[in-house]
This record gives sequence, structure tokens and C-alpha cells, in this order.
Amino acid sequence: SLCVALIGSSVVFAGEGKKENQGNRKHGERSAAHFKASDTDGNGSISLSEFTAMHEKRVARMKKRQGDRWDAERAAKRPSAAAIYKKIDADGNGSVTKAEMREAGKRMHARRKRGKGKGKAGSKATPEV
Repeated sequence: SLCVALIGSSVVFAGEGKKENQGNRKHGERSAAHFKASDTDGNGSISLSEFTAMHEKRVARMKKRQGDRWDAERAAKRPSAAAIYKKIDADGNGSVTKAEMREAGKRMHARRKRGKGKGKAGSKATPEV
């Protein structure tokens, strides 16, 4: 699903730091680079406007990749960037830190392990962030 793809690609920072698995280290490096790229003002956190811009770019890439299979009606039912951001911003201060993104990624992965919101075309589950 759109949100799972968005969150899975943009908020999982669990690979940062010391990891035993080389793949996890590479993922952590990509996640850190993605966070840094999303933090366009360089203040160490992501604002709602930065997150919305990132979200819109992600949706545009998905739409291009899916081509004729893009289902605009289904996409319109997905949570907005603001709704996703609100769930990620755990302390509600209007900015999202790497730690908040990391925690949101952990929650998403825990939900996926339970079999909900796997991101498949037929999935009706909305991911908890």
C-alpha cells in the first residue's frame, strides 16, 4: 500500500549504529542519507512541509512506476502526509527527529510481522505508525 511503501522507504532507521548484518548497515546508511536529504533546512529534524514534499515525491515515483495500474481512487483513500506525520511526531512538537522516525519504523515492522498492512495490492489494512 501507499503508506507502507512510503513509511517503509522513508522512516526506517533501525539499521543505524552497530549492526551485525552487513545488509542492515547498508540500510541504515541509506536511511540516514534519506533523512538528511528530507531535512532540507539542515536543522536535524523534519518539518511537516519537508515531510509533505518527501511524500509527494514518493507518490509521484509510485504513480510513474505503476503506470496504468495506478488506482487514483484507492490512493485517495490513503492517509494524508499530515495524518502520517502526526503519528510519527510522538511528542507532538511539530518536528520529527531521527529517533521518532526510528520508532515509527519499529512500530510499522512489528505490525507487518503480525501480518497486517503488508503493502500488497489487495491489503486493506492501514499501517499503524
